[in-house]
Amino acid sequence: MNIDGLKLYLLQHQPDDFQWGWTDCNTFIVEYVDWLTGSNIIKDVRGKYWDAKTAFRFTRDYKKLDAGLEEAGFVEVDEVADGDIITYEKRGFVCGHIYGFNRAHSMDVDYGYMSVPSDRINWADPKIKIWRHNG
Repeated sequence: MNIDGLKLYLLQHQPDDFQWGWTDCNTFIVEYVDWLTGSNIIKDVRGKYWDAKTAFRFTRDYKKLDAGLEEAGFVEVDEVADGDIITYEKRGFVCGHIYGFNRAHSMDVDYGYMSVPSDRINWADPKIKIWRHNG
């Protein structure tokens, strides 16, 4: 993992407000996957939904985040490290965060870009999965 690159990726998103289909937790993670792998998956996601209902429908019909991560070469691991993606299911959505610098970074519907200290995360929660790029 390129730590300076991770820091730059996270910094460039800090001013972002939440907008379904453009700057939400899904697009935040998909852009990150593209950045790590050189893919262009974001073209299949960005602008395809515009509210919670259409986002749910989109992920149901397209693929959930976990399935996409596995397809992109990520493997599930037990211990979190900088650059890993954390996912968990919440009300039918699979939400994603990028772990870096003892914080989980993501986009929140109420706050836009957000960063939560790792000691506020219940790592024992069985809904939490940790994904690492296998490249």
